[in-house]
Amino acid sequence: MTNIIVACGKSKTSYPAPAHQLYTGPYYRLAIGCAKRWASLDDIYIFSAKYGVIHSSTILEPYEQTLSMPG
Repeated sequence: MTNIIVACGKSKTSYPAPAHQLYTGPYYRLAIGCAKRWASLDDIYIFSAKYGVIHSSTILEPYEQTLSMPG
């Protein structure tokens, strides 16, 4: 088993979605695409600016917090 952590992105959907689908920016899309080549979604985690490290299937509400904005 290989666990992979991918950083979140600033661009998000406007509706709740699983973490792996919530972020929509080009850097995130590239990172999650690479992660999926090495591991299944069951083994991928997202480092969310608001929620910390969460499983890729966790349903999240869109939010405006960034890693450079403490909260």
